[in-house]
Amino acid sequence: MREPKLDRLQHWMSEIIVDRENAEAAHTSKTASQWIEPAAARELVLPRPGLSPLDRLQIYNEMYFLRLRNALRSDFPALSAVLGKAAFDALVQGYLDRHPSHHPSVGRLGAHLPEYLEASRPEDRFLAELAYLEWTCSEVFDARDVPAAALSALEALPPERRGDLRFEPRPTTRLLAFQYPVNSFYQAFLLDTSEGTTPVPPDPQPSWTVVYRKDYSVWRLDLTAPAAAILSALLEAMTLGEAIDAAGEGIEVLDAASLFALFRDWVGESLFARIAP
Repeated sequence: MREPKLDRLQHWMSEIIVDRENAEAAHTSKTASQWIEPAAARELVLPRPGLSPLDRLQIYNEMYFLRLRNALRSDFPALSAVLGKAAFDALVQGYLDRHPSHHPSVGRLGAHLPEYLEASRPEDRFLAELAYLEWTCSEVFDARDVPAAALSALEALPPERRGDLRFEPRPTTRLLAFQYPVNSFYQAFLLDTSEGTTPVPPDPQPSWTVVYRKDYSVWRLDLTAPAAAILSALLEAMTLGEAIDAAGEGIEVLDAASLFALFRDWVGESLFARIAP
């Protein structure tokens, strides 16, 4: 047999590895056959003791999907624990059928999993929200970094001028709104060292969590409804005064000193890149 060119061999091997069927079916598929005829497979791949050419190809085929599954389990450990091994594996299989890996980095594989859960299992809202939180933590960890605004930029202005300030968020700052207490559940999961137990999803209860990066670590902070309303408005480029007005009646529980302490804490936690009139 005339040896194929390297690019044809690479394309052929890739089609067999990523095919959801086994190697025996994959090497006869239309996509693989366009690069190398099925009859040539046994001449291209040499046998080994106890392994036929197709057996050897099957090893690569199986390991590819095992690697993808393990990558998703690494990015969504709490989701995997709640579902259990069999259910999580089934979820991954359906997800990869709908969203096969195309990005050069396996770290981007789970980008659509929260939306996939939301669409495929709308009755399990908690699972989708948990996936959103876990994926946001991954995104924040990898997000582009910019210097954080200094606390002095806020403290230097007299109180009467602070209402005109705008707070530009860092790319590492994300605000999430949930129907469940997702972050408290996730924190308890991370702290639980018991083996073999399946976490029980909590009852519905609205919650708000800001995910951010500080000192090369990802942090999560739960917010009250008024604080979340103000931060949401600030992230939409409203001035501080506009954000307070947009927060509505709930903000009345906070006096001026408490409000300033809230903004000071957010700046100190590196949520913002710039503070300016």
